[in-house]
Amino acid sequence: MLRIWKEHPDVCLDCVVPRAARFNSELTRLAMDDRVRWHTGISAEELRKLYQQASLLFLPLIDATANNALLEALACGLPVISTEVGGTHEYLPLGAGALCRQGDSEDHAEKVIVWLGDQIRRQEAGKIAREWVVRHCDWSRIAEKLNELISHSERI
Repeated sequence: MLRIWKEHPDVCLDCVVPRAARFNSELTRLAMDDRVRWHTGISAEELRKLYQQASLLFLPLIDATANNALLEALACGLPVISTEVGGTHEYLPLGAGALCRQGDSEDHAEKVIVWLGDQIRRQEAGKIAREWVVRHCDWSRIAEKLNELISHSERI
């Protein structure tokens, strides 16, 4: 964040973390900055409001098979900057954000800086994100695909 704040000193960071995770030494250092707001135990509605008001989701990951935060952000039309790890490349459509090298904080910071500096790109990415989620993650479409799969397996 220090690298990001050098380029965009007015950026505020909303951190949504479980209470127990707030005692991590890196997070404790981050918490000292006035531009960081902590959210713990918030409702789904409050989380959705944070996504809807944000410029992008910055979601550095250590590991992931799937990630609800990533999908929820996309559903709100929010570009995502995350880590190329596990299944994240399956959930982030081309043009809806960027994936960074695992363990490379400079790569993460650089991509956030670039995306924060391009509002038109973020708007276009938000549209791509929302359309992708509606097309691939809508429950009625998932149920339809499941029914097709079950029907197909019964014929075999």
